[in-house]
Amino acid sequence: MTTNLTEVVKQNYDKIFQDGKLVNINVCMWGMSHQLSSEDVQSKINLPDIYKLGRKYLIKPEVYNKFKQAEQKARNYLYSKSFPFPLVPQAHFVPKSIFHEVYQKLWTMRGEYEALTNEFIEKYEAYKEETLAFYIDHAESLRPFYPTVDKLRNRFSFTISAFEIAFPQHFEEFDLQKEVEREEAVSEAKDAANTEYHRQLQEHMSKMDEFVNSVSSTLRTKVAQQCRIVVDKINGGEVVTPVSIKALLRHVDEFRKMNFIGDTQAEVELQSILSLLDGTRAPTEQEALAMFGSALNEFIEKTEEISDRSESTGEYLRKIEI
Repeated sequence: MTTNLTEVVKQNYDKIFQDGKLVNINVCMWGMSHQLSSEDVQSKINLPDIYKLGRKYLIKPEVYNKFKQAEQKARNYLYSKSFPFPLVPQAHFVPKSIFHEVYQKLWTMRGEYEALTNEFIEKYEAYKEETLAFYIDHAESLRPFYPTVDKLRNRFSFTISAFEIAFPQHFEEFDLQKEVEREEAVSEAKDAANTEYHRQLQEHMSKMDEFVNSVSSTLRTKVAQQCRIVVDKINGGEVVTPVSIKALLRHVDEFRKMNFIGDTQAEVELQSILSLLDGTRAPTEQEALAMFGSALNEFIEKTEEISDRSESTGEYLRKIEI
């Protein structure tokens, strides 16, 4: 019934996960605060600045912020080196070419987070007493909400997960195999199962196509943004410094490392731009500089115009009629 079709779709899944892995980070920490009680909210006294957004902070906010900044640093890094994967919430697709680099960097950040945790636990009692002393009028109402030191460590964690997924033999909403087995003799049920399976298969493939197109768009846009900076300098009569060119080269290099989908059209266009450069410097002659600016602008315009990137990605995933 669907054997050949399913095999083709499975091959596309396999192709994606030959070229990268899904990575997710999960960062946990003690909130260093406690929810306000009705007595707190109804209090007629002026509450100090530890009472915010429905919660009262048990440790000064600047300590809490160190952990949140460390978490955001790790997430920003992962986001900059990956692509959101639509079929798995919170997972990001990291191309194989940079997977080891990304994993090692995240592992380093995990170590930094653990060091921050160790420092916090070591200084916990001091932080606690500092807060209670600073807000002496509220000390007794705050003290019961502090956990003991031995319970703290389990409230902090930084985990890195790297995984692949396989093409599903059935979908969560509707288990085709069970339905067909249960109603094997009823042709109507089999037809309904077949229709539903195809609907969900189409939806699945649509998301995969969107993912590939999104990858192409993201890669091109990042380079185009740096091209725009250089073009604006040229149009404004400013000197295009080696710093600007090095930034452009970094983005081009990043494009090449993450271009697992094979956007050969962009590769050719970028190589054409690089051929106009003298190492890490922009052309100095007026005519050559104008040609360089024109090449940059052409890449920007093509990036903005392309909506369906199936040609530019070399048909990374075969189109499937279902």
